[in-house]
Amino acid sequence: METDANSRTDDPIDGLSDTLTPDEVVSFIGHPFPDSATNLQMAGEAALDTLTIARFDLPEADLQPYLADLGVTAPLTEGYAAAGSASPTSDSDAWWQPPAIGSEGDYRGVYQQIEGKSYNITVVDSGTPDIVTVFLQVFTT
Repeated sequence: METDANSRTDDPIDGLSDTLTPDEVVSFIGHPFPDSATNLQMAGEAALDTLTIARFDLPEADLQPYLADLGVTAPLTEGYAAAGSASPTSDSDAWWQPPAIGSEGDYRGVYQQIEGKSYNITVVDSGTPDIVTVFLQVFTT
């Protein structure tokens, strides 16, 4: 039986990455999300490297304690978009929409390496007073 190049089922890339479960995403990130986090979305893939992303809303007062729990010691920088804006998984297209790196806007971010992992965090105004939207990207390099 012949197949055309667009319908091949023996793609050598197929199966090289594994989709992470929500528990595996949390475990890889290194700390559970705060109880006060709402509208939580997350995804992750593991292959040669592991990549996890999460988007959630959080009371501003809970942001710094959560960052400290992750081990983030660097300050958030105004106007710095740390999390990449390209959706790393097709399942996350609808909810993974942080500001584009280098774009103008009212957001802040931080990049820090912690115990062999890279943490990219961008924080934006959620539109609700005292609530921020957090875009968290954690990956191995």
